[in-house]
Parts: sequence; structure tokens; C-alpha cells
Amino acid sequence: MWREFFHFINYTFNPHAVPLFLTAVLLTALGSVVLVREKASQVSLKFFFLTSTLSIWLFCFSMMYCAELPEVALSWSKLAYIGVPFLPVSIYLFALSILQLSSHYKIRFWSIMLMATGFSGAALFTNQFITHVQLFNWGYYPQYGLLSLPFLAFFFTLMVLSIKHYWNAYKITPTHSRHHHRVTLFLIAFLIALLGAVDYLVKFGIPIYPVGFLPISIFALLAAFTVRRFHLQDIPSTYSINEVMDHLGDALLVLDRDGAIRVVNETACTLFEIKEKDLIGKSIHCIAPQIISQNQWNNLIDHDTPVKQAEIDITTDKGKEIYASISANSMKDKKNEFLGIICLVRDLSEIKKEQEARKKIEERMNLLFNSKIIGITIANFNGNIIEGNDAFLQMLGLTEKDMPCKWTKLTPEEWQPKDEFAVQELKMKGTATPYEKEYFYKDGSRVPILIGAALLPESQNECACFILDITEQKKAEQKIQHLNFDLEKRVEQRTEELKDLVQELEAFSYSISHELRTPLTLIGGFSKLLSETHHDKLDKEGKSYLNHIQDHTQQMGDLIEDLMVYSQLSRKEILTNDFNIESMCKEVFEDFKLLEPDRVCLLKIASPLPHVLGDEVMIRQVISNLMGNAIKFTKNQELSIIEIGAIEKKGKLTFYIQDNGVGFNMKEINKLFTVFQRLHDKQNFKGTGAGLAIVQRIIVRHGGKIWAESKMGKGTIFYFTLPLASAKEEAA
Repeated sequence: MWREFFHFINYTFNPHAVPLFLTAVLLTALGSVVLVREKASQVSLKFFFLTSTLSIWLFCFSMMYCAELPEVALSWSKLAYIGVPFLPVSIYLFALSILQLSSHYKIRFWSIMLMATGFSGAALFTNQFITHVQLFNWGYYPQYGLLSLPFLAFFFTLMVLSIKHYWNAYKITPTHSRHHHRVTLFLIAFLIALLGAVDYLVKFGIPIYPVGFLPISIFALLAAFTVRRFHLQDIPSTYSINEVMDHLGDALLVLDRDGAIRVVNETACTLFEIKEKDLIGKSIHCIAPQIISQNQWNNLIDHDTPVKQAEIDITTDKGKEIYASISANSMKDKKNEFLGIICLVRDLSEIKKEQEARKKIEERMNLLFNSKIIGITIANFNGNIIEGNDAFLQMLGLTEKDMPCKWTKLTPEEWQPKDEFAVQELKMKGTATPYEKEYFYKDGSRVPILIGAALLPESQNECACFILDITEQKKAEQKIQHLNFDLEKRVEQRTEELKDLVQELEAFSYSISHELRTPLTLIGGFSKLLSETHHDKLDKEGKSYLNHIQDHTQQMGDLIEDLMVYSQLSRKEILTNDFNIESMCKEVFEDFKLLEPDRVCLLKIASPLPHVLGDEVMIRQVISNLMGNAIKFTKNQELSIIEIGAIEKKGKLTFYIQDNGVGFNMKEINKLFTVFQRLHDKQNFKGTGAGLAIVQRIIVRHGGKIWAESKMGKGTIFYFTLPLASAKEEAA
């Protein structure tokens, strides 16, 4: 097939091919001339890419018209698609370059280039894009397949986007400006070129003569006129190197002769808080009306008089206030023709703020120095006090005539090592930690002071010292020391008195309990003996009296026993051990079941209980008292349920013992842990009222706390905390 492709016998002259061939030559020449004229700028390269794709299309189709064999014509039609898929791409890229929008659509650029490459490959190497050629009266013409439909969508989408960009630029550029004329002419040229798309109708078998070369020829002529008259850009790329501009610390604005912004750098966009695409084509006065005065503008254009570092306050249209330095100069081409103006804007806002801040600091320092609040001196490392404020002079009884003086002479000898250490610290860190020392007063007496120092800015030998007279503080400290000494003596005395009182109370408690136990034992014993030996001689009322005597004697004995336990808890030594509280709970529960075998009681362990740290005997007392309460107050239930569980949190265990008993009124919660306070009547629920007070004292001595929640008729939950056994290991 390739032999036939290159054999001239398979071609014949076709007059219909001539217009296409001439248009291709015209476009090639136009692209080359523009490339040379614009010195291979980025815009001219993209224009050359555009004319090249058009030339490839038209040249290949002109050869296809001349082909005698359908195989040869089909080959030329496929070769045309080396350029055709890139035609909308080149038009779109050229539009972006003309309008200086390329940097905003880099991802889109590579995407459409990839898609165009795909369409080109499909046309060259498959028969799904171009299926065959059909012979018309002007020659062979390609016919499209299914793959052509996405290509046409791709083609017209890019064409519409290109025209849209031109239209947007047409609306925002200042009327009568050079750029406005350039955009207008290119918009018209591309609208005319779009008429060449009528040739696609023939590719679907519609026998319309392909006149696409005519609008393309008109486009070429109109583009040539536009480039010759207005250039592709007002400011060629040789005058605006993006990499240099974007690294400038100053905001760069390049303006055309109409005052429209044509080039900006990133610093300008950041400074004025406007995106590049929103600045290009706008008047310089859209940023701030006062940025360049009319007089400065006229001098730049007419007299070539530059603006040099003019400092002004700028308020942008967005309300941002900027203190800036403006420099501007005219820009001309090699023929000395005016091109535009380069404007540099340096933001001095931070510098101005720093100057104002420094001024405020100086004012405050002067105010502090001249005040009598604290002594301030300026000294050097040679031992000289160069200057001192009034507060310092009054502190030592000096006058201005005594300045300068040696701080070594003002300091007692025993304090001078501290001064030497402070000097070394100043040299290393720039500051000296405040320390106490003494100065000599003018009459030879001593003044206790607190002194700190800091190096002066931009100095390695001078420092500012801040001196506070602490005479009154020292007097107060001495007074406090005397008071503390007296207080310690009083505390020791009171402690001894309390020890004696506690011993007396313990002896009294022991004596009372011992003296009360003996008669109670006798009363209980004789009443029991009387009941046993004279049971038949007593009537019903007498027997009742004896029963009451025995009950109250037992209750009195229990009360004395609880009172002794409660009083001894505060001084009893805690023997700390690691033990299994779950086993303890089960043992205590079994003991209670033996005491009341007829009761139906259930013990529920919510989860395995961990080991705890504490006095095992005391904790058994806690479990016994709380479980005894639970069993006592659930006696009216058919099934007494006692649930025990624990929650670990931050190295401590929170235990709970819950019952389904009668509960109590939470309004009386403040009485719950008070000795001999009862929340239920004695007739239904026996007890001394000291059990919970004992529990609370044991828990508090273990560093925990205890509380309760209850509802009448719904039961009660007691919570208490204990140390976790593993906490001992962690502490160790």
C-alpha cells in the first residue's frame, strides 16, 4: 500500500485541491513570520502550533482530493488526523496565552493534550474513527465511525470555551485600549474560523461541498492583520520573566499605555488580595485610586520622569490599608517607542508598625526611667554605673553629681561574687536572673535590694539594671519569722494538751464502758435466771417485762460495744495488706445465712473483684456492716438480692453493694453516717445507729470516700472507694 502511496501515477491534478493547498501554505508562512517577529515568545509558539495543525489538515486533504485510489485517499485522510485532533487544542491554548490565563489551567492543558493524542492514535491505527472514504464529484472524502462522536463533542467544547474566554476578556478590558481591539479582532477571527466546521457534515455522508478552507483563509488574513497592528501582546515575554518576577520581594505591576494591568507577580496578588486573572486587563485604579496620581502618570508618559520611592497610604477597594513605597518608570522598545510602565510597590506596613512599636517602647522606657517606681541604672561590665534614675539615687541617698560611679564601691565585699556571676550570665544569655544583695547607703548603712539586668540592644558591654528596694519586705519577713516561731511554740503546747486530753478521754471511755458492762451483765444474768427459775410463778405481764429487760440490756451492750469500736478506730494502726475482697464478701454472706437459715438470700458478684490494698480486719468490718444492713432491710422481700461490683478508675476501685430493700428518703442523707442517727424505726429494724459511722471512718482512714443512693421501696446502693492492689506495685 505504501508503494502505491508514494507512486505519482496514483495521483492526478484536481482543481478542488488548489484552494486547500494555497491556504495551507499561507498559514505556514503566517505562523513562521509571527514566530520570528515575536522572537519565539510563548504566545507566538502557540500561534505557530495553531497554524501548523491547520496546515497539516488542509495539505493532507488537498492530497486526498488528488488521489486516484481509495486506499491512497484513506491513508491521506488518516495522516490529516496528525493535526486535526490538536486543532481545537491549539485554538484553546492560543486563547489562554493571548488572555494570559495559561498558568491557571495547567492541569486542563495536559488533560486535553492527552485526549487529543488518543483521538489521533485512534484515527491513525484503527478503522473505528475513519471507516472508509467516499467518492464525491470533488474527490474522495473520509467517512466517520462511532469514535467520531466523542471527538466532535471534544472539538466543539474547546471551541466554545475559547470563544467564552475571548468574550469575557472583551467585556472587562477597557474600551478603545489596544488589548480590547486585539481581543475583539481575534474573537471575530475565531467565530469565522468556526464556520469551517461545516466540513464535518460531509464526513457523515451529506454531499455538501467542503468550503471550510474559505473561513480558515479569512481567519488567517484577519489574524495576520491583528498581529501586525497590535502584536500578540502589548508586553512581549522578553520583558517579563515570570520566574524573576515571582521571586521579587516587591509587588510588580506592568501597565500598558491605557493604564491597564498586563503583567503582575505573585507578590502583587498577595499584597492586594486579588487573583491574577481578576487583575489582568483591569485599570491600575481598580486596586486603589491614589496609587499613581494623574500628574505622576503624565510625567511618566510625556517627560519620562520616574517616580522614586514615594511613600503613600493606600486603601484598596476591599478596605485593606497599606503603607507603601511606590516606584514607577516608563518602558520602551528598541525603537524607543513607549510600551508601558513598570510599577514596583513595596509594602512598608510592617516596617511602619515596628517603628511605631519601637517608638512606644522608647516612650514607655523613658516614662519608666523617669518614674520613681523602681530604680533603673545603665551600667557597663567595667564596673561603672553610667546613669541612674531618681528612684535609684533616692534609694542610696545619692545625687546626679555622684554619677557616674563604681557599682563595685557601692556593693559590700561579700556580695561581689554574686555580681560577677550575674555579669557572666549576662554575657552568655543576655539577661541576669534577679537576685538579692545589698548596697551601701550614703551614710554607710546597708540597703537590701532585688536586682535584675538585661543587655541593651545592639550592645555587648552595657546593660540596664532594675533595682527594687526590699527593706520593708525584709522587715516583714523578720516579723513573720518571729510570728512563726511563736506559732510553732503554741502548736507544740496545744498538741501536748490534746495528747493529754485524748489519753484522759480514752481512759474515761474505757472506764465508762467497763463500769457499764458489769451492771449490764448482772442485770442480764439475773433477769435470765429469774425467767428460768420462776417462769411458772410469773404471769403473762411479768414475763413480758422480763423479755423487755433482756432485750434492752442486750441493746445497751451492743451500743457500748459499737461506741468502743468507733472511738478506737481513729487511733488504731492500719495494717496494709493485699487481699482478695471477693472471697471476703462470700465468707461474710455465708456467715449471715447461718444466722438466718430461713431467709432466702441471693448474692450476685457483678464481675470478678480485683485484689485491694488495706487493713483486712477493718475492711471485713465494712463489708459485714454494709451486707448486714442489706440483709436487715430486705427482710420483707420474698427473695433478698444483694449485688456487689467494682469499677476501676485512675488507680482506685469504686465498689458498690446494692439491695432490693425498703430504701430511705434521700432528703435525710445528711443523717446517714452520723453516730446513733437512725432513718427507720427500732420496732421493725433493730440496730444501734453506729454501723454506718464506723464504715465511714474506716473508709476515710484508707484514703477513700463513701456515699449512697436510694429510693423508697426500690432499694439502696452504697458506693465506697479503696486503693487498687496494683497501685502499690506501681508506686514501688
